[in-house]
Amino acid sequence: MSCIFRIEKKGDELFEIVHEAVKEFNGAVIAPNTIRTIEGGLLSYQSDFGREHNPFTIGLDRLVDLDQDIDFIGKEALKKIKSEGISEKLVGVEIDGDPIQKVPENFWPVFDENHKKIGRLSRCFFSPRLKKNIGLAIIDINFVEPGTPLVIESPKAHLNAQVHELPWFPAEKSTNLD
Repeated sequence: MSCIFRIEKKGDELFEIVHEAVKEFNGAVIAPNTIRTIEGGLLSYQSDFGREHNPFTIGLDRLVDLDQDIDFIGKEALKKIKSEGISEKLVGVEIDGDPIQKVPENFWPVFDENHKKIGRLSRCFFSPRLKKNIGLAIIDINFVEPGTPLVIESPKAHLNAQVHELPWFPAEKSTNLD
């Protein structure tokens, strides 16, 4: 027998319980480091991609075996997408300008050099190791070549950017600053 219950209103209480429990071990309650997740191309559902996206769009096609005998929900749709190709893709972006010190609360529109909207940026931040602003965006497939110039519309300014291959640092690599 399983018990399913909703705890979205219990988040603060759960945090306090865990916070107190780990003190004995000199532990801390943390979340993944924003900079590290962007550098490593570690995706966040609903932040970086959603239900409207597929594994081919977000770079997880290596995890999809369409040749297996086992049938699964969406298999035919994924075969069609693979055959026809994708229309957009998740890419890394390097963004010019002053260090970005606050992760966007909403998606920022991404434009080509002719000011045509081609996608949206989900997260970005200043990387101390790279000494530049980096981010994650899903953009039109015709603009995904590394080095392609982009313009990102932040709430404060239009920022020049360029496409960068993901990840900057593979997730399994040591990432110590020293």
